[in-house]
Amino acid sequence: MNGLRVPFNQHFKVFVVRVVGLAFGIAAGLAIGQEGPMIHVGASIGAGVGYGRHSFLYEKLKVQMPGTRLLRYDKDRRFFTSMGAAAGLACAFGSPLGGLLFMMEEGANFWKFSLTFKAFSCCVLTVLFYNVIMTRYEMSDSKSLHVIGILNLGTFPGIHFSFVDILVCIVLGALGGVIG
Repeated sequence: MNGLRVPFNQHFKVFVVRVVGLAFGIAAGLAIGQEGPMIHVGASIGAGVGYGRHSFLYEKLKVQMPGTRLLRYDKDRRFFTSMGAAAGLACAFGSPLGGLLFMMEEGANFWKFSLTFKAFSCCVLTVLFYNVIMTRYEMSDSKSLHVIGILNLGTFPGIHFSFVDILVCIVLGALGGVIG
């Protein structure tokens, strides 16, 4: 992503090894955090999308996906790789905005403002798809679909705000926005 060309770094075989190694590492009880593995898996998926064609389909069957001519440049592949990494982070923590900010800060050296909405849409759709899968197969705590990181702020027992408290926070936020 920083302009260095590392052969086969985002190849499909490397993706499979990463996923299998992650599964075995978690099953073995190793101290594997969420952030790193999900970023690598997301970057591999993003690189695969940015590659634009699968070697079996293209080389053996001579089938080419429509519209992939635009994805053959290195800058586009780097963008898709960093967008995949952002989607992986967004999925791991349920925070699309966190994934976008990660991509802007760490994942992409060259940034166009026009790509911000596309990257944010990718992160939002990743989190929504993750929540649909978790809810559908009942791997979530609740049976209803909820949007983690966008609308669900959690529960705070014992904390109650009055209308005046909320109004003061709104006024202070507006003043901070005008002054800043």
